[in-house]
Amino acid sequence: MWKYFGLLTVLGCVSGIRLGENTVMRAAPDYYECPAKNSVRPDAALEIYTTSRMPGEPWTVLNVEVAKDYNEFMCGIQNRQLPSKCNCGYMFKWRDPETVLFFFRSVSFDSEVYFLDKRKQIITYQEIPAYSKNVVYSPVGTRYALVTQSGISSSLGVQIGDPISVSLPDWMYEGEGVSDSDDKVGMHT
Repeated sequence: MWKYFGLLTVLGCVSGIRLGENTVMRAAPDYYECPAKNSVRPDAALEIYTTSRMPGEPWTVLNVEVAKDYNEFMCGIQNRQLPSKCNCGYMFKWRDPETVLFFFRSVSFDSEVYFLDKRKQIITYQEIPAYSKNVVYSPVGTRYALVTQSGISSSLGVQIGDPISVSLPDWMYEGEGVSDSDDKVGMHT
């Protein structure tokens, strides 16, 4: 009996139903649109300091876009058609993050997501195929996430623990932990 009740409780939470005397649907998240774009706004220049760079060789610079508001934060790089090898990306920041979930269902290119701690060091990174239906979970201690096109890690020789240098704009929107709703529109919760 308890096994079935536990499964029903889990299913109820996932589908947004609260079990009890009155079955209630949770309110839908605020509506926002993720319009199609063909570029990344160059809000900040980012460098990944790797041990594979030879002395005298310049650091590779990635132009990254950061969110100005909630809508941009939730959309991220969804519905983007980027030129190949653009050396660009999108950076997310959380005020007090827990584990964050990322969805790549509407990302049209193979991606890499880098999870960074509060010192902007790489905790881990993962390659994600275009239009992936798999949910990507951040590790505990994630303060930032960087999403780029696939191939950056191999071309730069990125390793766990490598530091990232970037001066983020003061106006950058910061997320506030995990959203309550099961948001299938946005890039993450």
